[in-house]
Order: sequence, then structure tokens, then C-alpha cells
Amino acid sequence: MKTSLKLTSGSIGSALLISGLFINGAAMAADDGAHQGLYSADELIGADVFAADNHGEAAAEVEDVLFDNDMQLAALVVESGSLLNADHRLYVIETGNFRVETHNGNSLDNMEYEVYLNLNQAQVSEQPEYTDTWWNNTKDELNQAWQSTQQGAQSAWQATKEATSNALDSAGSTMQELGNKIQGSADSAENVDSAESTAN
Repeated sequence: MKTSLKLTSGSIGSALLISGLFINGAAMAADDGAHQGLYSADELIGADVFAADNHGEAAAEVEDVLFDNDMQLAALVVESGSLLNADHRLYVIETGNFRVETHNGNSLDNMEYEVYLNLNQAQVSEQPEYTDTWWNNTKDELNQAWQSTQQGAQSAWQATKEATSNALDSAGSTMQELGNKIQGSADSAENVDSAESTAN
């Protein structure tokens, strides 16, 4: 059984992987309309990687998968082979640049993945190299962006609560004023009736 999954997502730059690949089907569309539902990171690591200009021979293999603070897969790290004329360099491949084909997806023992890039061999070597410098810079940038998003969400929630509370307070005050007016009118009418009864 063979299922072809195209992995799609935006990014904010060549090295910043904010949008990333979501393992929930929402950011993955299969070429044949099917979805795998679950994917094995263990099986994905070590999978053959094929460049766009050579599907006949693997140009690299998956070395690692990168997750963000929300535990969403952000990118693949691939180790180049001899076809790229590079001695085992590691490159970061963003999620808009590849698709994954699943073979034997119903068998844990026999399941295999193949990764197909929409980059040719030369373009792969132009991707960010997976180094300590890239790792530290990117994780700091992503963490700051994530914290800003969380703070923004909390601020919006707080503002919504305050607006709702103020609206309820205002409505309560209006109802209290209306109740006071009705009570005042009733008291006035009672006083008039009492006065007329005394006059008679």
C-alpha cells in the first residue's frame, strides 16, 4: 500500500521555521486525497531523500526531525550523499519543499517512507546548514516568536474578559437605575392615592 503525502506550510524566512509541519492532517494534503492519520518519526529518520532532478537515486537520507514548542514538526534535517558532491553535510529542509510517500502504511514492521524534494541537487546544498550556530539562532528566534504569540493570546483573552465584565457591570447598573425609577414611580403613585383618600 502506497500513500503519497504532500507536506505544505509557510515560513517566515529561509532559516526561521515558524509555521512548520503539523501532524494533524490540517497542513498535509495527500496527492490522492488520503491521509495517514499517524506518522512514525522513528521510521522517517533514515528514510531515503530524492532530489527533484533525480528520482532514480537517493541524494540524501533523513537524519533528524525538528519540533517547535507546540510539538509540531518544523522541518527535516537531511544528510547529503555523494550526489551533492558534499561530504555528509546536514541541511535543513523546510516543510514546503518536500513530500513524503508511505509504503506499507498498515504494517508497523514493514512501514517505510520516502521523501521527495521539490529542490534539485544544487538547491539542496543552498539550504541552511544544520550547525550549532543555526540551531542556537533559530531556536531563540522561534522561542521569542512563540512567547509573543502566547502573550498576545493571553492579552486578548484578558481584554475580552474585562470588556465582558464591564458590559455586565454597565448592564447591571442600568437595570438598577431602571428598578429605582420604577420603585420611585410606584412610591409616588402610592403617595397620591394616600393623599386623595385623606382628602375624601
